[in-house]
Amino acid sequence: SSGINAEWPLRPGAGAFDLLHPGLVDFLEAAKNEGSYLIVGLYEDAVVNQYKGSSYPIQILQERVLSVLANRNVNEVVIGAPYQLAAEVLDHFNVDVVVRGLVHEGDHDIDPFAIARERGIFKEIDSGN
Repeated sequence: SSGINAEWPLRPGAGAFDLLHPGLVDFLEAAKNEGSYLIVGLYEDAVVNQYKGSSYPIQILQERVLSVLANRNVNEVVIGAPYQLAAEVLDHFNVDVVVRGLVHEGDHDIDPFAIARERGIFKEIDSGN
């Protein structure tokens, strides 16, 4: 195993990484502990707006990218990550595990993690928040 993991976000907070707060910092640390290299996928502003509401995101994508990259646990960011995680992305980055936090908001008709679940590499993690 290469130790590469990916935090592919799903829900507000864990998906938008809008206004990085202590809970999200703890989550990134827990995600990094799942492997040696952490890749974080960040959605486009329009995607965040669609599932979270017209007032979001508070920070534009570029600001969110800088905030996440400034975190010592993050090795790489995928800017404008697809909402539904694709096999091509997993293969391109040679991902061993895809993680998501336990806190979720909203109702979604599709499972963005279907491919990761099918491959047996999906894991929910508890960051303690």
